[in-house]
Amino acid sequence: MNDQYVKWPPKDQMIMGVHAIEELLRYAPEKILRVFTVASKQSTLLKSCEQKNIPVSFVLMDHLTKMAGSDSHQSLVAHIKGRTFLDVETFIEGSRENSLVLMLDQIHTNRL
Repeated sequence: MNDQYVKWPPKDQMIMGVHAIEELLRYAPEKILRVFTVASKQSTLLKSCEQKNIPVSFVLMDHLTKMAGSDSHQSLVAHIKGRTFLDVETFIEGSRENSLVLMLDQIHTNRL
């Protein structure tokens, strides 16, 4: 497979790793569009995907690494639905009268 012709999902629509994908499978499986893996064996995670009608694609390890932009993907990458972000004005218009909105920028911690 020639990488120049492969259309991977945008990086902001992918998650990687066993635990991240397991959590989405447990609490929001409708957000997962497809799982990519190199694992040929049937794992519990892949069986859960099958039960929830989530497509699984088997790819080469270096394709997963390119998709994730990292080699710490634990042989699993999931394409997820994109998030919708509101601009500040739209968010505030939809807020309730007694709502608290907290916006933070550049949070730092000092570890002693």
